[in-house]
Amino acid sequence: MNKKGDMVIEKKFLWVAYLVFAVLIFLAAASFVRSNATKQAFTRDFQSRDLAILIDTISFSPRDIQVTYTNDCCEFNIKQNKITLKLPTDILEKPYPFLTPQKFITSQKDIKGDILFKKTSEGITINEKSPI
Repeated sequence: MNKKGDMVIEKKFLWVAYLVFAVLIFLAAASFVRSNATKQAFTRDFQSRDLAILIDTISFSPRDIQVTYTNDCCEFNIKQNKITLKLPTDILEKPYPFLTPQKFITSQKDIKGDILFKKTSEGITINEKSPI
């Protein structure tokens, strides 16, 4: 009975399993990076985060405030404390949550173009800014 020989076979199987596992992790990481590294995905993520932070900032303002946000990339709507952006070339949506309770926000269904945020004592209204 040669126990050293048995260990060599087990080590070979272990190395094969390690290599297969490493290749699977590499392929999964490459797929994730490829799907999230597009300009559209970055724009959608950035815009949704930016709008959510803006809404929270406006809601915590101690006084009435009016802010015009320049939006030239996408269409957005607000539902259940989430901002959803739709890019013209991308069918996927990126929801991003914010803190302000929905009952304080009134908004049009879908907004394209520049956005006008108004905060009063009644709440926040979000409308498409009419062109001058």
